[in-house]
Amino acid sequence: MEKKPIIKVLVTGGSGLLAGRINEFLKDKKISSNLLSRISKIKKKRNMNIVYTDWKYDNLKKKVKDFDVIVHCAGLNANECENNPKLANKINYLNSKKILDISIKNKVKLFIFISTVHVYKSPLVGNFDEYSKTNNNHPYAISKRKFEKYLVKKSNGSKLKGLVIRLSNCFGRPINKSSNCWSLLINNLCKNIYKTNSIILKSKVNSVRDFVPITSLNIFLYDIIKKLIIENNKINYSIVNFSGDESKTIYSLTKKISKIYYRISKKKAIIKKKFSKIETKEVCNIKSSRINLKKYNNRKLFNNEIADLLKFCNKNF
Repeated sequence: MEKKPIIKVLVTGGSGLLAGRINEFLKDKKISSNLLSRISKIKKKRNMNIVYTDWKYDNLKKKVKDFDVIVHCAGLNANECENNPKLANKINYLNSKKILDISIKNKVKLFIFISTVHVYKSPLVGNFDEYSKTNNNHPYAISKRKFEKYLVKKSNGSKLKGLVIRLSNCFGRPINKSSNCWSLLINNLCKNIYKTNSIILKSKVNSVRDFVPITSLNIFLYDIIKKLIIENNKINYSIVNFSGDESKTIYSLTKKISKIYYRISKKKAIIKKKFSKIETKEVCNIKSSRINLKKYNNRKLFNNEIADLLKFCNKNF
């Protein structure tokens, strides 16, 4: 029987929420996945392979070698970019540019960049697909958009396939408690419900937002790697939105979390909200003209992601 080729993947941003979960999922799929990190104090789990780098060119060139796929998650978040726009450009654009150039020289086949739907507009209110204009001038969006353009341009002139995934509001259980993910709305609500037995809503409760479980993203990433690398097929797009396909009000989301919390703990959470009947309803719908988002999203996946996150919070807080 012919052996399947070993696919080697490098996931950047090794200490972050997305990188840890992507790495874990790909390993479960029997793919040789490795984390790239500049932080040497990551709490290692069983079978976790970590490649350390200081992001200097010569060091990075030695480390980004013999990989088929790069999944690029490393970068500053929106608050960090706002506080230091120059650093945002350095980390989110120049460092990304550096690892892409090295990837091309080292004959990487596929470079996946995890970008954001927030490149479109701020505040993110309205209906968006991949043809929508990208008008957000926040330093976070600018730095992401600059690298998107660079990746698309470079992949058009090389053997490397570049793919930009504009990710919506992703949530889920981290690999490590220390992961910088607790300012994300759903992660924050799940953490606080175990610390205080309550949910305090500071956002406009009837605002409609899009949320997507990390598991959904992982399934899509595996499908892309399988199609382009394992099966050697092609896709006819370089930028794709990835969202939950069904937007929810903040209040309905809170009630869902509270219901799952009760199912797990047999405790009722107190929901404290600021609500006004004249409050403007802000609606955000993220769609894709390139993939069928329903294939990767369903109620069971969404609820299971919340349940896993709540169980993690119960264990760690």
